[in-house]
Amino acid sequence: MVIIVGVVFSVIGIIVSINWLIKKYDCTEVTTGKVVDISKEVTTRNTDNYHGGIYNNVSQEISLYPIVEYTVRDNKYVKKLNTNSNMAFVGQEIEVHYNPQNPNKCYFGKNLTQIIFGVLFTIAGVAMIIVPLLIDPIIVKNL
Repeated sequence: MVIIVGVVFSVIGIIVSINWLIKKYDCTEVTTGKVVDISKEVTTRNTDNYHGGIYNNVSQEISLYPIVEYTVRDNKYVKKLNTNSNMAFVGQEIEVHYNPQNPNKCYFGKNLTQIIFGVLFTIAGVAMIIVPLLIDPIIVKNL
């Protein structure tokens, strides 16, 4: 079972890493964008928590997504960052990496979170595959 989970982790890690590499390969030009707005999204979830004699059946989560505007060859583009950020503010400048053939295709900043996530998942998956294979002969000998 651990080996199957390891394969799943490895596949997810490889897919995420390849996606990151494709973005890095495609988005070769850099410009500076500016946060022009913050999109506030409220997610409501049902819960069944009991608090001091009252059942709290609803919880709300507020997510803040910066809206970034950038210009390429006198054309303005507006994109919402796909990550929740409580640290962004209107007027903040952000590095935008974009595809010169399709400036609408872009990513913001260094985007290292994605590659770190991909590499860690791949390493964890490979470890879940290799460790049981290394331990198994030891267990068999001790029986």
